[in-house]
Amino acid sequence: MSSGMTVFRGDTGWPSSCFAYLAMPSRHRPRALVIALTALLAVLARPAAAGNASYGGIAAVTPDGRYFAVFQDTDGGYASCGLTTVPPKPGYDPPGPLLVTAGCLSDGRSLAPLERWKWAQHAPQVANLRAFRRDQAKDAPVRIARDGTTRLRRLEVQQGSQWLPILADDSGGLTEVPLELRHGSPEITDRSTWSFVSGYVRVDSGSLIRLYHDTNLISWDQALVVSDAEAREVTKRFEHEAALASAATAALRAQHAARTGVFIATPAGPINQRDRKRNRAAAAREVVRSWERAAAFGALRKDDVRDALWLIAFVDHPVRRLEAFRWYVGLRENDPNGAATILTELDGDSDTAWLSTYVRAARDPLWKLPDVAGSILTDASLRELSDANIRWLHLAQWAAQGGYRFDDPWIAGYFAQFPWYCPIPKNTWAARRFRVSKDPDAALLHMELPSTPAGATRESLQAILRAERARGMSPPALTGAPHELSARARE
Repeated sequence: MSSGMTVFRGDTGWPSSCFAYLAMPSRHRPRALVIALTALLAVLARPAAAGNASYGGIAAVTPDGRYFAVFQDTDGGYASCGLTTVPPKPGYDPPGPLLVTAGCLSDGRSLAPLERWKWAQHAPQVANLRAFRRDQAKDAPVRIARDGTTRLRRLEVQQGSQWLPILADDSGGLTEVPLELRHGSPEITDRSTWSFVSGYVRVDSGSLIRLYHDTNLISWDQALVVSDAEAREVTKRFEHEAALASAATAALRAQHAARTGVFIATPAGPINQRDRKRNRAAAAREVVRSWERAAAFGALRKDDVRDALWLIAFVDHPVRRLEAFRWYVGLRENDPNGAATILTELDGDSDTAWLSTYVRAARDPLWKLPDVAGSILTDASLRELSDANIRWLHLAQWAAQGGYRFDDPWIAGYFAQFPWYCPIPKNTWAARRFRVSKDPDAALLHMELPSTPAGATRESLQAILRAERARGMSPPALTGAPHELSARARE
């Protein structure tokens, strides 16, 4: 069940005493049950008292980013409006402390525009506030982009014809949720709190940007002040993140060489070995995320890829294998000899040799093709692609939009490497398979909204079908003998 996986992720919000109760001797359970239930009620009481949903919003910010006009929306009731130097944080606590309070309601219920707020006293900073409104973000030179390899979002601003990354999403990126847990709760495969850009104001030589965050029932705004000069310092941001990742990798490499820390020798026994492997993977995974943040600002270099692949060798998960392969291939296209030396180094260590073997044999048919997950394919984006590319995009659309399962084990394993792939449960698919196979596109063409979390849309499928008709292509087979599907898909 997905709840079991949530326990291992450690983010259920339940008191640890509730889980400890299950493991203790039965003679101790009556008293422990009272303690656990009391702790649980304490956890549940606060959101109930504060309201089921909370939004800490920013109505305006001064151009220097020091002062914010803030408000709190609790289940549609606005309160705690005023001026503060502290931006909203996720939670149920009201924003602030407020330097000056304000009446911010229009007709007694809805939030009034900033110019109609009634301030309790005069504050010179109020006159310098720049108001945000959601319609400002439409067609503004700011956007959220997502990396096809790391699935990490980045905030970009436009200068001329260039889109410059200014911020990487610390909350998002690849997740390693087991395949069979994804369909019932697909949202767990995308943990990012970034939702959309909700405000944009142009000021002298810079921009004010409001980014809306959302997680479960808690939402909040983030305001960024970005000068034009700062936006151009992409290389500086890359070097900063790469330096942090490199130092963290060096520390783990030193532990590995000395067999200390998470690499300390473990007494024999399956439980000890399992725990040690899990600890090593956790340590490596955190540093891989540092490399992902660096990759948001620029292409990883040889030594960067060398470090990133060495770390991923201790994680060994399908989505990480594909990530490693794509970083490797990206380097190999520019530095074949440098890429080869990385595999030679991996070969020389029994802990990492498996990844070298995988990279040498791996194939990635969707590499550099338009991303069906999170973007809309257009006729123009498909025009220069080969027939084989179109066929693979059609299969990817079935995987991303419909969660279809594939008879061919290689194709099924390939899509399992994408975190957005949430396949229909096996039992459900067994009952639905024959009907879907008659026309795999039919149900998907009736989907009004993009699928979650892939974000695949019927508009993309329609573009693929138009491209196939224009080329006289027949659609790929969803079912049938595995070798037939392989032949069609691997052309």
